Amino acid sequence: MDPVTRLFGAVTDRVIERPRRVVVACLVVTALFAPGMALLEADAGSEQFTDGIEEADALDRVNERFEPAFGGDDPTTQLIQRDVNVLDRRGLLDMLTTAERLSDRDSQRVTDVSAPAMDVAAELDEDADTPAEARDAVERASDGEIEDAVDAAAEDPGFATLLSDDFNRESGTASAALGVVSHSLPESADTQALQGEAQMIAEESPGDVTAFGSGIVDSETERVIFDSLGIVVPAALVVILGLLAYAYRDPFDFVLGGIALLMTVVWTFGFTGYAGIAFSEVLIAVPVLLLAIGIDFGIHTVNRYREDRAAGAPPETAMRGALGQLVVAYSIIAGTTIIGFLANLTSSLPPLREFGVVAGIGAPSEPRSPRSAGCSRGCPRSRGPRPPSSSSSSCSSPPVPRATARVSTPPSRTTTSCRRASSRRTSISFPGRSSPASTPRRRRSTSSPRTSPRARTTPSRYTSSGA
Repeated sequence: MDPVTRLFGAVTDRVIERPRRVVVACLVVTALFAPGMALLEADAGSEQFTDGIEEADALDRVNERFEPAFGGDDPTTQLIQRDVNVLDRRGLLDMLTTAERLSDRDSQRVTDVSAPAMDVAAELDEDADTPAEARDAVERASDGEIEDAVDAAAEDPGFATLLSDDFNRESGTASAALGVVSHSLPESADTQALQGEAQMIAEESPGDVTAFGSGIVDSETERVIFDSLGIVVPAALVVILGLLAYAYRDPFDFVLGGIALLMTVVWTFGFTGYAGIAFSEVLIAVPVLLLAIGIDFGIHTVNRYREDRAAGAPPETAMRGALGQLVVAYSIIAGTTIIGFLANLTSSLPPLREFGVVAGIGAPSEPRSPRSAGCSRGCPRSRGPRPPSSSSSSCSSPPVPRATARVSTPPSRTTTSCRRASSRRTSISFPGRSSPASTPRRRRSTSSPRTSPRARTTPSRYTSSGA
């Protein structure tokens, strides 16, 4: 016996002979990996696809070298205002009030505010440098002074760039305006939390002012990722569990198969969290792939186990035969699947490399046999085809050894053979002799030689009762 065969045989023996230890080991591993799922973090945006790319690195170097020409790297939050006229007194005050509330919040660390309302306030008061001072200047001015200030601010070509396309200089009206708030934050600052707070402040401010920025976009993208995961995985589970229910048609097998698939997902995402791999859009397909790959392993094992049990083999022997024949095939399938997923490590894109690692680790973590650990001893007979018994036919034999049962004729053919033999005996008479019922005579049945031993001998109850 070659070393590989001995290895597979030793693994099968360990699983069959120590089922409780296998179950406990699986539960312990699941308990260890489960906390890692809480460490999962989403990584959204297009920046994950540019890390390590030569062109992206060159663009970063250009931006660093020519920073004064293109502006600083401080994060900014955009304030989008919509109203009938954002340049009248009420519209100007709504924008300035929102900017003032952002400036008063220490966590925002606002350094500058650029908006059409600030330009109009500067025309009213040259010393109005902060949003609070600009708001006071607008409140003190009359409607005529505000109209003159708007007309004076419109002389600057940059003033119209922060207003909507319907800006009318003659009437001094516009339906939308854009304000830019600059923040002074360290590189390690959480932009999503910063702009999320700004968004809440804008919602509580008067008027229709909306905060927007890259941090808000990333936060929404992450939410979409987990929302998609919450839709895709349950949908895949419903389809897969439906297939399991149809294939197994047994509650016990169905529950074991579902638990095995659940452990696969927990182990995979637990490893992902511990490894610090951010969950991106690419990894949404991983749980669905693992569930689709893992479902057939359990179905093949259970069906092979049922075949041996239907042939009369005890549970431990049936499970040993099932695993002994399928463990090699499972190992080959798992090996080729792992190699295929790990081929993504050659990609220059980090998300694809992470996809290969997560999927490659998740493929071998799939439990191959739901019955192998928990049903090798003292397990009830699996539902399915049963061996012929004496209650099904008066000519059938009790369960016979496995080797005989595999070559025996099905019960229907055996019963037909017995009936034919009985009809022939009824048509034969023996003049001058006693009834066959009183002197039973053993004759070889004309049925197939593949029938069981008791089916070859015709019992006396199949002979005629009179000459």
